[in-house]
Amino acid sequence: MTLLTVSNLSLSIHGLRILDGVTFSVAPGEIVAVTGESGSGKSMTALAAMQLLPKGATTTGHIMLGEDDLTQMDEAALCDMRGNDIGMVFQEPMTALNPVQSIGRQVAETIRVHEPSVSRAEAEARAADTLTRVGLPQDRFPLSRYPHELSGGQRQRVVIAIAIALRPRLLIADEPTTALDVTTQAQILALLTRLAREDGMGLLMITHDLAVVADMADRIIVMRKGQIVEQGETQALLHNMQHPYTKMLFDASRHEVNLPAPPAPQPLLEVKGVCRDYHLPRKTLFGAPGTFRAVDHLSFTLNRGSVWGWSGIRLREIDPDAGDFGSGAGARGQYHCRWPAGLYRDAAEPRRAPQDAGGVSRPFRQLQPAPQGRPFGDRAVSPARQPAAGGRPIPRDRRSLDRRGTAPGGCAEIHSRILRRSAPADRHCPGADHPA
Repeated sequence: MTLLTVSNLSLSIHGLRILDGVTFSVAPGEIVAVTGESGSGKSMTALAAMQLLPKGATTTGHIMLGEDDLTQMDEAALCDMRGNDIGMVFQEPMTALNPVQSIGRQVAETIRVHEPSVSRAEAEARAADTLTRVGLPQDRFPLSRYPHELSGGQRQRVVIAIAIALRPRLLIADEPTTALDVTTQAQILALLTRLAREDGMGLLMITHDLAVVADMADRIIVMRKGQIVEQGETQALLHNMQHPYTKMLFDASRHEVNLPAPPAPQPLLEVKGVCRDYHLPRKTLFGAPGTFRAVDHLSFTLNRGSVWGWSGIRLREIDPDAGDFGSGAGARGQYHCRWPAGLYRDAAEPRRAPQDAGGVSRPFRQLQPAPQGRPFGDRAVSPARQPAAGGRPIPRDRRSLDRRGTAPGGCAEIHSRILRRSAPADRHCPGADHPA
């Protein structure tokens, strides 16, 4: 029996052909991976299966979910189908989740929208059970937590919980591990596999990396320029690739970096004894707040022309009582790219590319000097924040900057030399006067 059958699907947007004659099927309990380079039509195929198409899109062909042709259903019927029969895990959890609602409320909302007779208490109880299924037990991750209080892998688990809350027949996962480290990536893939096997769901996995799904998919579909160039059972396809593009994709997934010989050592950045602390909530009404040390006396020297990569595993894998924090790699990157004296910085200083590009909108625009009086569009600027005569904005008070995340005592312990320049005297760390 076939759960999802896509027959000769073609899709155009404002006359531009996006998909061309796509045909495949997914059986109950089967894991099918759709892979290909960016722009090959993978995500648009998934959106077509959900009938979440942009304006100006026209389709031909058939998308059958059981006996129902999704291309012939009206919007009301499609809304009832989404969530009940088909769940979807989107690529970027920070854009899929509502930042001002707790995770429990967002999972419970999915249940109550499709089952209005369910009470709020019952929906929250089912939400708690669903979150526990995806690895977020209530003793560590209460329903009251918000998305920004979770790591990237935990947010993706919340998105998965929303998608499976009503036990759909088909689950579509669109690049669910793109921005995750390899350890968390493996955990998410194992979770999706387990859920598909336990619930008998069909799983349509969208990915650009053949190696990611080689061990989990029952069948693999390879797409290029809106067409399926090859598909088949996983092991048979990997051991007998017919299309040159499939071979190229597999070779790219096991690519080994061949860097040129580094130049003579010439220090560009020197870091000595860096510590990074985060404040923890009070455990008692009058007790002092605790701290969590994410970076503990880190020292290294980065030479000009060298390429480094931060890597690490989650602290909970080493110490179950360490709390839900990462390895500190992200905190280190934020530390070295901090400009503590104000909200503006020089163009020659280090830049940091954010982890979640979809969750950041033009991140550097508001950090560059803006026209006086109108740096944020039509909003007026407080006179206290007007740039001084030299072009540098008036720094905020030290307490305000410290609340924005600068570690107490951090810059008192860091000694950096960037481009052979010493930091200006007024660019001290707001927490430098605090004891480490």
